Amino acid sequence: MVVMSKWQERALVSAQLQEEGYRIKSFPDIEVAAAYLCHAPVLPDAVVLDYRGLKISVEKLKAFRLLLGDVPLVLCTAPYSRDQVAEEVLNPARILVRPFTVGEVVEAIKGLLPLSPPTF
Repeated sequence: MVVMSKWQERALVSAQLQEEGYRIKSFPDIEVAAAYLCHAPVLPDAVVLDYRGLKISVEKLKAFRLLLGDVPLVLCTAPYSRDQVAEEVLNPARILVRPFTVGEVVEAIKGLLPLSPPTF
């Protein structure tokens, strides 16, 4: 699952992850992603959340983390918009601080969810 407000970044990260073999659902904000999770038959294997510039209450962050359970989360942020409370609540497996590349996001996911080669 990719949650990024800027559609260009969301499209680039999603496309690269798909090219690597991951199935992706992408969302423009945490509220839409949470609504999807409430009705999804299965949880995602991992989440990439771009927290830069978001103004979300601690209660909403806790609810989002609760919906995810133990699903690993990669938190993307910027050096001047880091939020210690949000980082503690979300408990990310990895934090990427800008500037980072799409490749670094993909590598973070690969580190959490290595793909197995196809069997024949």
